[in-house]
Amino acid sequence: MLSSLKIGPKLIIGFLSVALLVGFVGVLGITSTTTIQKNNEVETDIRDIMELLDDLLRGFLQLIETQNLDDYSGIKSSVETTRKEFDVLHKKVELIHNIREFEGFDKDIEEFTTISNGIIAIHKEKLVQKREFDKRAVLERDLRRKIRTPLFALHDAAVTEAIGSMQYKSKEALYQYGDQKHVNEWLESIEKVKSNVENPNLLQDVISYRLLSQGMGEIVIAQKEAEAKELVRVEQLRGAIDKLEDAEDKVIAAFDLESESLRNNTRLTLLIAVVVAFVISIVLGSYISSSISKPIANLSQTARSIAGGDLNKRVEVTSKDEIGQLARTFNEMAAKLKESYEGLEGKVNERTQELKNEKDKVVAIVQGISDGVFAIDTNYRITMFNQAAATISGFGAEKAVGQKYDTILKFVLEEDGKTNDAFIREAIHMGIGKEMTNHTVLIRKNGRRVVVANSASPLKDENNNVVGCVVVFRDVTKEREIDRAKSEFVSLAAHQLRTPLSTINWYAEMLLEGDVDKSKESRRKYLDKIYQNNQRMVGLVNALLNASRIELGILEVKPKPTNLTEIADGVLEEFSLQVKNKELQIKKHYAKNLPTMNIDPDLMQIVFRNLLSNAIQYTFDGGTISFAIGKKKSNAFITVSDNGAGIPEDQQSKIFTKLFRADNAVATYANGTGLSLYITKSIVEKFGGKIWFESEENKGTTFYVTIPFKRVKRKGIV
Repeated sequence: MLSSLKIGPKLIIGFLSVALLVGFVGVLGITSTTTIQKNNEVETDIRDIMELLDDLLRGFLQLIETQNLDDYSGIKSSVETTRKEFDVLHKKVELIHNIREFEGFDKDIEEFTTISNGIIAIHKEKLVQKREFDKRAVLERDLRRKIRTPLFALHDAAVTEAIGSMQYKSKEALYQYGDQKHVNEWLESIEKVKSNVENPNLLQDVISYRLLSQGMGEIVIAQKEAEAKELVRVEQLRGAIDKLEDAEDKVIAAFDLESESLRNNTRLTLLIAVVVAFVISIVLGSYISSSISKPIANLSQTARSIAGGDLNKRVEVTSKDEIGQLARTFNEMAAKLKESYEGLEGKVNERTQELKNEKDKVVAIVQGISDGVFAIDTNYRITMFNQAAATISGFGAEKAVGQKYDTILKFVLEEDGKTNDAFIREAIHMGIGKEMTNHTVLIRKNGRRVVVANSASPLKDENNNVVGCVVVFRDVTKEREIDRAKSEFVSLAAHQLRTPLSTINWYAEMLLEGDVDKSKESRRKYLDKIYQNNQRMVGLVNALLNASRIELGILEVKPKPTNLTEIADGVLEEFSLQVKNKELQIKKHYAKNLPTMNIDPDLMQIVFRNLLSNAIQYTFDGGTISFAIGKKKSNAFITVSDNGAGIPEDQQSKIFTKLFRADNAVATYANGTGLSLYITKSIVEKFGGKIWFESEENKGTTFYVTIPFKRVKRKGIV
């Protein structure tokens, strides 16, 4: 019957059925909720009253402990009022639950009232005694002042002593102890005073003081006894309060148990009703939905077939409702779509071939560029990776394409190794070209660092929206090395030219200021020194150029027959002034019959100059430097030893590193550049020799150099 109806009536029937079931469950839920709500309201009232009663009891106990019972009547009245409210609440509870724990609660409160009344009676008695004591204390003070002066006027030592004891004993009896013993001692001290007084008027005052004191002592003793009774009552009151609290806990626990039972029964009833309604709704809904969903499923399956390419597929629906009308319209659309597709397919194939040809041209151009080029989309995934990029990075295009660029290409700052790809992200987010920051390094696949440069440019569609970016980079390692060699050449020149320039300056100043003999021979001698150092400086410039060429791999060695001792003496002469100023002792020893060596004399002079210069600079004034040239097998064996600052043990492994200076060296001689030992080691090794050292901090250093006697070939150092 439902199959002949339209979809609207079918849905109305289903909605009405579900609405009736929901209404039934709703009425049941409202009834249950009302019962639970009433129970919750009573539970809240019980807890509120119990908390109020607890606060009142604790407040009353605090008043007793602080002896401040002026507000007792108000608290007692509040307790009584709370108890009456609890009785009313008890009647409400009996309408819902039968809780026997409510019984006996009045007895506990009555017990509390009786004990508290006893405490109040004792407290009132104490107040009366205190008022009487305060009144007598004023009289005692006035009378004591009245008799004290005439008593002291007697100038009787026994009276004076008795007065002092009387005053001391009065404080103990009245304010410290308040017991019978100390009261008696106080009265005895007054008797001693009385026994030493003969003046009738004064004696009468002392007797009055004694009677007044005796009365005050009796009041103090009575107060002590009242306090003892009060302590017993307070302990009884604490027990009564504890019983009330236990009764409260039992009432609340019993009510919680009954409330939980009520809630569980209500939930169970409601759950059964919901399950029954749910089952009926499912059965009815399934029957109605099947009459609607089956034709829709048939239509959906046909649509998927057509979307998959089967344009001959048609919908088979015979119903007369809205879905049947939709099926017939869908079949007409499918027929027209088939006609359009057959005409469009040819045009698409033709355009696809044109685009492929254009792409092949672009790929060929990009692959032929010598710079590294790669493109990424807005998700930072690589979409193109040319051959130059693969060569520089070490990653092939087949591995790179499709991956996020930062998993393949890691651009970092040279100085601290932090990621430096902001120029790529800015190109995508800001839509403008960005260049790399200076000192950017690419970490290759094998871990080697390559200095790179260039930029990233955004890729935009026809609507000027950024769809990715293209990054172009190139290896600038060689350019960086050339720049570094230029910078270091300046430092090398300053370091190596300092000594000859200082010598020339010293001799020139002496000539200009007339500090030398004006004879022609003396002037010629000084000019000759200037000339010699100038020649040495020219030689040093050439040597520094060679040191720079070490970095570039183009240093040319020009060997020729060379006498090592002559070069050594010449270098020692250069440093004669520094040696004299520091009062150093130079011990030199040259082996006899040293053969002439075929080496580059200019480079060998640099070796001697650097080793001796360091020894002089870092040896303390008055120290000793040993310089020896000997033979060891087939090698010239050179040693330069000093007893100066030495090299720290933890820094000895870096001593031949370019630009490195030990900490104590920096502190001793601030103007060094850390290049001399680096240059020396490079030259010695290119001579085929070796250099090493032994050192102990603050005791000195010894450098050892071996150079083979065999002929050194003319060559470039690579």
